[in-house]
Amino acid sequence: MRVIGVEPELAADAYASLKAGRVVSLTAEETSRTAADGLRVQHLGARTWPHLRAFVDEIVTVSEDAIGEAMRRIAHEARLVAEPSGAVSAAGALAHARGTAHSVAVLSGGNVDPALYAAILGKA
Repeated sequence: MRVIGVEPELAADAYASLKAGRVVSLTAEETSRTAADGLRVQHLGARTWPHLRAFVDEIVTVSEDAIGEAMRRIAHEARLVAEPSGAVSAAGALAHARGTAHSVAVLSGGNVDPALYAAILGKA
């Protein structure tokens, strides 16, 4: 089994850390640009970093457009409400499909501002 993490391009501290081999910090201004507000952390925690290095094979990033598209597909095809942070794993699976039929994307969270959700769903 391979474990692939997914982060928004605009808040990719874990991606940068795994690539650099050390914890990388981002500024609050950098991370605040993503709609995935649950992933707006500036750096990995002391407990998280060792687990990420031990158990995560790769981290991919997704654009804000990919997050929105995943939210729309989840709403229309699965009839579920996913907040931007909760839809990031599905966005990663959709954007970085590797041709395997045996994949799992953890979907979580329905805590999304109604106006933001309506705007995202309304985009074509």
